[in-house]
Amino acid sequence: MAASIENLRKEIIEKTAEYYRLVHKTKQNEPFVPGKSRVNYAGRVFDEKEMQNLVDASLEFWLTYGHWSRDFEKGLAAYLGVRWALLVNSGSSANLLAFATLTSPLLGERQVKRGDEVITVAAGFPTTIAPIVQYGAVPVFVDVELDTANIDASKLEAAVSPKTKAVMLAHTLGNPFNIKAVKAFCDKHNLWLIEDNCDALGSKYDDKFTGTWGDIGTSSFYPPHHMTMGEGGAVYTDNPLLKKIALSIRDWGRDCWCESGVDNTCGCRFTKQFGTLPVGYDEISIFRPYPESDPSWFGFLMTVKPDAGFTRNDLAKHLEAANIQTRNLFAGNITKHPCCESLKEGVDYRVAGSLVNTDIIMNSSLWIGLYPGMGDAKIDYMVETIRQFCLAV
Repeated sequence: MAASIENLRKEIIEKTAEYYRLVHKTKQNEPFVPGKSRVNYAGRVFDEKEMQNLVDASLEFWLTYGHWSRDFEKGLAAYLGVRWALLVNSGSSANLLAFATLTSPLLGERQVKRGDEVITVAAGFPTTIAPIVQYGAVPVFVDVELDTANIDASKLEAAVSPKTKAVMLAHTLGNPFNIKAVKAFCDKHNLWLIEDNCDALGSKYDDKFTGTWGDIGTSSFYPPHHMTMGEGGAVYTDNPLLKKIALSIRDWGRDCWCESGVDNTCGCRFTKQFGTLPVGYDEISIFRPYPESDPSWFGFLMTVKPDAGFTRNDLAKHLEAANIQTRNLFAGNITKHPCCESLKEGVDYRVAGSLVNTDIIMNSSLWIGLYPGMGDAKIDYMVETIRQFCLAV
């Protein structure tokens, strides 16, 4: 059976190459007619190998981050000569993630906070500047050189102030800015340097790849760029703390290094504590719908009552041991998370009344899946596993 499946896969891959030769290669070899043929500013360059990889990946039908993504991250990092590269969904998100990383309280006095200044240029793509504004920092615009369209490094000293925390610049149209001068300026004033390398992948300055001079570099894999995934972007760095922060933010703020589809790699899922969350928060009254609603169920929530004789974590451990995946209800109470430790209640956010029930859910609730492919057998197994556990306590 396994051999026949593998033979079928190989046949599909071979047919994909044949399809490329018959359809796409013919189009790519069409003669250019001056004045009639379109001259685009960018375009896709590919052959049968790219199409074969695309089809091969689709046959696995793993729709999220998986081994193809890990292989690409490792390959990109190796090519650039950096320790880590993290994939995201776009170059815009890469810039947002890179800047968000610098706002982490883990960075101490170097944390970029609201009101802090970030030096950049006005003659740039919006998503180089937007993250600065989105996080409440203040962009400080410096003029560019006419002949390079890059920052005029001679004007940097006039832009710096006691509030300056970072410099965020793009290499315009793949033409590297005076990165030695900018890097020396950042080192002198202890500033972070984010290189927006989205238009410059493969460019070098003094025989060193752009995107690798600063603290964080970013890339875009939108079709007009040097390399494409259709969409996609990446953040890369050599700094282990920045990598840890960026990975956490990319994965919704989780303080976890489990791969996609894998739980509890560290064995500490129910023992760690973060911020003022209860111990064991993911690194039975039951869910009910309103009578007027017709839910399209994604998951089913259960709350362990105070007098149950067991805790939410006890039940979760039992279900996980029985090979039943569980989750807590997302953030539980987001005001208890480390991300809110740097925010002041009443200034940066306000609580209307109390969050009593929110805290109950945070401490005592979990949910199990109800996706369409589950089937009666799996549902019956989950129900029986929960019932037997409750009876045994």
